[in-house]
Amino acid sequence: MDIPFRWLAFWLLLPNLTVMLMWGILGIPMQASWMLSGMLALTISHLPWRAARAIGAAGIVVFVTVLYVCQLFSIPPLNFSLIRQFLLDVRPLQSPVYALAGVVVLANILAAMYFAPRVPRFTGKSQFLYAAVAIGLFINLDGAFAFDARKSHRTLPDDEIPVHSAAWQVGLSPDIKHPHNVLLIVVESLGAPAMPEGKALFAADWDRPEWRERYDVSHGKTEYFGSTTNGTLRELCTIWAHYSSFDFAKADCLPGRFRDAGYETTAMHSFTSEMFERNTWYPKIGFEHMIFADELLRAGARSCPGVFPGACDADIPPMIVQKLARAKKPQFVYWLTLNTHLPIVENGALGTDHCSIGTAQWRSDYPMLCRLFQLHHVLADKISRLAMSPDLPPTDILIVGDHKPPLFDRTLNGRFDQGHVPWIYLKARTDAQS
Repeated sequence: MDIPFRWLAFWLLLPNLTVMLMWGILGIPMQASWMLSGMLALTISHLPWRAARAIGAAGIVVFVTVLYVCQLFSIPPLNFSLIRQFLLDVRPLQSPVYALAGVVVLANILAAMYFAPRVPRFTGKSQFLYAAVAIGLFINLDGAFAFDARKSHRTLPDDEIPVHSAAWQVGLSPDIKHPHNVLLIVVESLGAPAMPEGKALFAADWDRPEWRERYDVSHGKTEYFGSTTNGTLRELCTIWAHYSSFDFAKADCLPGRFRDAGYETTAMHSFTSEMFERNTWYPKIGFEHMIFADELLRAGARSCPGVFPGACDADIPPMIVQKLARAKKPQFVYWLTLNTHLPIVENGALGTDHCSIGTAQWRSDYPMLCRLFQLHHVLADKISRLAMSPDLPPTDILIVGDHKPPLFDRTLNGRFDQGHVPWIYLKARTDAQS
């Protein structure tokens, strides 16, 4: 048998090592990557120039890694301006997990440049056949290993699946006769816990008895697909779509409806305005004002570190209270949080250097979960102070998750509802306002 083992090792497996290592952690389906990298490898490995083969082998590793990162963060692979913005704004080396991944990728590139060009070129048709069979085999293996990830990394469905967003379920809409302010908060990585410890922590944070003194409180779940921007469009426009391909000329979104009804519409986010091109498409769905990290920091918000550094979420609620209290017309405010974007680093400025919630055993067994719940607890405290502030005029508050926490550990996925995120609705009772 003339099986090209060295070619399989250094041209097929080595370039896809990143994908293979993630099989046991968060195996995002990457069958297209195996197909494309395999075809590239068959072509480049038979070039007559060793230098070209070395550069090509390194290029395949980079290509596969970029595809994986784009898939992980829902970045269109050919959107080079967005990839550039991602590299400028995101700080992956803040996370030990990402720092280790960077070392692995660099070592992978160097190994590919050294070993792959030294692999003999095929001498017979049977070797091409074996290579093609191996590519097909690994495409199927990737599909098998990544099967569980499809539940947590849910890509957008077709148009036939109805969108029952939280905003749709509670009937969020402008009330011209009795206009309340409306605050819609989409919380980064707010999942619906499925285990007793998580459920107890969630209930303590998001079902507070004092809220009922001032609001009619209801809870529920909504189905989610995709990433944070998909969650934004789900809640604001009641659609399953990616902003890069959505026809905003046909949009019928909440900010536009509230604006047309006489409300002032504002979007707030603690990250940069350029990331995911929010500064471009937010106005298209009806936002008159946009407040991002730079303006929040100038207004007095602290800077919070992490993989996604920006303004501290905990400092935003007082600004919202102040804005609503001073407003001369009804307000629609959309606030997208940031600091609970995973992975969450251990950092004193974030308050995650020492996790103090839950039982000691739970904290020891699930440190990343503990940091996530702790930041959600801090956020819930700040939102509760906002909701109960005597300076807050009548305001309906809808809080909803964008997607479940994308944890890099298969064993933790079952700790959250795999297909739904929770929502909490505080409907202001005008007669109960202070």
